[in-house]
Order: sequence, then structure tokens, then C-alpha cells
Amino acid sequence: MAKLNKRLKKSNIDIINAVVIGTGFGRLDELLASFKTVFYISELLPNIRSRNLVYKTDFDDIGQLPNVTVIFFDRDKILKIPDTVPLMLYSWPSIVIEGNDVIGREYSTDLYKHGYRALEQHGMFHVWKKIK
Repeated sequence: MAKLNKRLKKSNIDIINAVVIGTGFGRLDELLASFKTVFYISELLPNIRSRNLVYKTDFDDIGQLPNVTVIFFDRDKILKIPDTVPLMLYSWPSIVIEGNDVIGREYSTDLYKHGYRALEQHGMFHVWKKIK
């Protein structure tokens, strides 16, 4: 099992469907092996073909994606967090952001506003979860 997947399981994240915004930390193949469906949102076509990979170019109808349990953000794509708010309100997924350092308050305003907090740091990424 790949290192990324072990850390996700250690974090008690449900492995069902995921949304990847960016490149998936360069580990898209590991994510495809773990999740039932990976919704890949980017301007660039992925260089991997898989049955469980769904490519999208925009955030239209993102709030209607089924059973999303995790959203992955590359560090350079954190400005897209406000575009994912409909999905956050629909299924309350965990938010995984590249890099061990927690993003600044200026980028995480929507996360705080909707009850998310940075709870875990795993070296290559940090995890935001909905606080009840």
C-alpha cells in the first residue's frame, strides 16, 4: 500500500469518492487505486487513463457529486476553495491540502466559516475536518 493511502487511513478518512483539484500531489495513480471514483478538476488533461477517473474542466454542478468523502487541493490551487463550498455543504468531506504547513487565514476563510478546522498534519499534507 502506498504511503499516501496509509496516511489517509490513519486519519480515519472514508475511502469512497474523491475530488482532486490540481494534480493530486503528483500521486493521482495512488488515489485511483484507493477510491471508487476520482473526480479530477483541472484545465490540463490527466496523463493517466482509468475507469474510475472522471475529468471535469469546471466547477459546474460540483454540489451534486455523489458520496464525496475527500477533496484534495494542490498548494497552488487553494484559491479554488470557495468554488467547492456547495460540495462542502452537501456532503461535509474532509479537505486534504498539500504541504504540512497549515494554510493562512486569508485562504481558509470559507473553511472556518463552514465549521472546518485543521486537525492533522501528516508531513506531505494537512487535513481539515468538519467540527460538530
